[in-house]
Amino acid sequence: MQRKLYYFSLLFLFSLSANAQFFLNGSAIELPDGCYQLTYNQLNNSGSIWYENKISLDSSFVLLMDIFLGCQDELGADGVVVGFQPISTSVGTAGGGLGFLGVAPSLGIELDTWENTPFSDPIFDHIAIIQNGNLDHNSNDNLVGPVPISATTNDVEDCAYHPLKVSWDAETKTLEVYFDCEWRISYQGDIVNDIFNGDPEVFWGITSATGGVTNYHRVCFAYTSFLDQLQDQQICAGESVVLAAGAGSSYIWSPAIGLSNPFIPNPIATPTSTTLYQVTITDDCGESYFDDVLVEVFPANLNLELGPDQEICEDIPITLDASQNNASYLWNTGETSPTIAVQTSGNYSVTVTEPNSPCIAVDNIFIDFPPIPQITLPNDSIICENTTFDITPISLSGNITWSTGSTGTTLSVSSPGTYFAETSNTCGTDVDSISLISSPQPIVLLPSDVDACTGESINLAPLEALGDLLWSTGSIAEEIIVTSTSTISLSANNECGTVSDSIAISFFDPPFILLEGPYLFCKGQSINIQALDWNGTLQWENNIIADSFSVAQDGMYQVSAFNACGEAIEILEVIAEDCQQFYIPNAFSPNDDGFNDTFYFQDDGNILEIQTLLIFDRWGGLVFQRENFPANDPSLGWNGKKNGATLSSGIYTYYSKVRTRDNILRDYKGDIHLLR
Repeated sequence: MQRKLYYFSLLFLFSLSANAQFFLNGSAIELPDGCYQLTYNQLNNSGSIWYENKISLDSSFVLLMDIFLGCQDELGADGVVVGFQPISTSVGTAGGGLGFLGVAPSLGIELDTWENTPFSDPIFDHIAIIQNGNLDHNSNDNLVGPVPISATTNDVEDCAYHPLKVSWDAETKTLEVYFDCEWRISYQGDIVNDIFNGDPEVFWGITSATGGVTNYHRVCFAYTSFLDQLQDQQICAGESVVLAAGAGSSYIWSPAIGLSNPFIPNPIATPTSTTLYQVTITDDCGESYFDDVLVEVFPANLNLELGPDQEICEDIPITLDASQNNASYLWNTGETSPTIAVQTSGNYSVTVTEPNSPCIAVDNIFIDFPPIPQITLPNDSIICENTTFDITPISLSGNITWSTGSTGTTLSVSSPGTYFAETSNTCGTDVDSISLISSPQPIVLLPSDVDACTGESINLAPLEALGDLLWSTGSIAEEIIVTSTSTISLSANNECGTVSDSIAISFFDPPFILLEGPYLFCKGQSINIQALDWNGTLQWENNIIADSFSVAQDGMYQVSAFNACGEAIEILEVIAEDCQQFYIPNAFSPNDDGFNDTFYFQDDGNILEIQTLLIFDRWGGLVFQRENFPANDPSLGWNGKKNGATLSSGIYTYYSKVRTRDNILRDYKGDIHLLR
């Protein structure tokens, strides 16, 4: 095992983003390398960043940053504000308010890329200095501007970062703004008293917003007077640290001793003694600013060695010793003593720290307590014919080798015999064995399905069986007696499993037929004869086997029912009737004597319906009409009147359509003698 004892020192990247403490609001997010995105390219976004501590306007300052105002020109909006205010570190309104609208008291440097006519914006991308969160350029809160943001173009939404410098001279009370290294706008005034009511303490930050049109808005800080770009560092002798300055175009570090390259932003420093490094950073506009970092070097006094990895077969603890002079300890077990006792396998590491020093030493060691080799196989067992048997150790410590040469944990075998298994490691060897005895598979076979007659009994026994028997009746006998219809199953069981078979036994009652007769039907038609009840299979005339039989002629017919238990025979009579017979009177006397007072059709059931009955006088005039009515009802017949008026004696003619019992609609007509 390779082990490294080292003195701990972090290779920090001390850029602005590692030290600046900004509150992020709304859609604002932090990006790498001291950059922030204020809005997405989305509708109605607003975001802001505010430095967590207030600054004093009684002191001069410089802000150097790169501003990204988006990639969309005509459809891009809305812009950013570099703001100062004492109120809070929250986000403002979206849209044309640039996340700064309504913040008062305040001072803002507006970089606006959208023409908001309610705010009297010019058509070009413009910059202005405003107060009290009022972006209306026609108001008294508009201090300076608006003027074009750029000295060379009206469009700064060009998908590029632009250097922006904001400087405040507290002595002359002058605020100046440079864009793309060109002076753009300035304001001179007592902003502490005129705007902030005499209080010089304010928050500073950047706000942005989108509305009905969108753009990305981003800012990257290069240098600010408020932030310590580089923090002093402590390392152990022989270690290195990366020094990372803010953004610029050129760099000069001094002294160059111990630096990998004094002309890059992030040289690796490996001083042999405590050294103060200073860097001069020149940005794209030729502005130079300075910072320094003290790298303090501590001697490495620790000499930690836990020793080589160990393997211990005996079940006894081992002591690990990390003792050093005047040091503190932390083991990966959580213990803080210089020595620990261990008795389980694992990797053990310790961190040793010197007081008042950044130097720590770390070492680790692997202790292995291999188990004493041991194997226990299952008890001797049975292997079933035509199957495999899996032998898996009940307990095992170490690798395994079977007598077959296999090294898998489980051995699958298909034949009887004695099988050995051996396990071994650096601490010894153990062996165990298992014997397998062959056993046949269970067998059961029942006869084919059986039919019998009621009152008989069936002695049921398997044609072939091997194993312990169990009938579905609960019996364990080799033979059972069955007296009722049922499905019987039989299972055979042994140590190799269970098989089963079944048989259907059906008991039939003697056949019988129950008929209803005689059977009547209309001449010229047929009748479908159906027995009321029967048992067995029905066979009609001409050996027709069916549940019913169609007859078209009257006579005597034979039907039989048969099954495995016999045959029953019945003779049935079929009578053909004249279904058209009924009585139509040829005279009636409507004199209200209660006898033959109406003309109506009379029958004994052959009329299903009188569909139409029309009666005419001798001149062809209609005197009576009725439709869809039954026979045998005098109240539905003709009473010798027309519209309530009594008609005179004479001969009248009737015409009718009648549906008879054979379901045929026929015409009937004739004369009627009305007698008075």
